[in-house]
Amino acid sequence: MRAVIDTNVLVSALINPFGVPGQLVDAIRVGTFVFHSVLH
Repeated sequence: MRAVIDTNVLVSALINPFGVPGQLVDAIRVGTFVFHSVLH
């Protein structure tokens, strides 16, 4: 499965690491999701 995470989600994770966006970033950090960055 692929998911697109908006930059607002990443900023929200920095502001509140205990909310859902923070949980997503933690999942990326521990390897549950693999982070890929695409620059256009």
